[in-house]
Amino acid sequence: MRPHDRGWPLLGQGQVEFIGEIREDQKQEFLGNAAGLVFPIAWSEPFGLVMIEAMACGTPVIAFENGSVPEILKDAVTGFIVHSEDQAMEAVQRLGTLDRDCIRGEFERRFTARRMAQNYLKLYARLTQARGLPTLKVGGARDQIVARSLLTYAAAVNAPTRDNAPAPSFVDAGGAALS
Repeated sequence: MRPHDRGWPLLGQGQVEFIGEIREDQKQEFLGNAAGLVFPIAWSEPFGLVMIEAMACGTPVIAFENGSVPEILKDAVTGFIVHSEDQAMEAVQRLGTLDRDCIRGEFERRFTARRMAQNYLKLYARLTQARGLPTLKVGGARDQIVARSLLTYAAAVNAPTRDNAPAPSFVDAGGAALS
């Protein structure tokens, strides 16, 4: 069955082309060459990975204000947040006013894997410090990375370790070892 046989009225009229699912290795070229990404989200999406994938390619996003959209998009900077189909159609006409390098820069500033991991570590550190919980020291003395953990000391002591993996050492908020 072809897509336009499924009752999708615009398919088959020449105005809309059905692409179907694309492979991971095709995303960058596909999204990077798009004028924009329309994200007509109708539910409380908790994150919206497709929006940041488009932003990583410098592609602006037109999205309905729902779920995480206001947290991810900066209206009139990385795309347009809309409230109706009419507003979405108007936003299509304004896609060319957005700076694609700025969109990519916003992705770099907020959504790379490294940036997001750093933000999680900062959040965990604030939470553990606020609660006075012990922290989990990752690696040996040469390793400079100290991750704050939401684990309690008692739970971690009883946790199984992998073969040949060193047991984690715990320190209090001042850096003193807990035994």
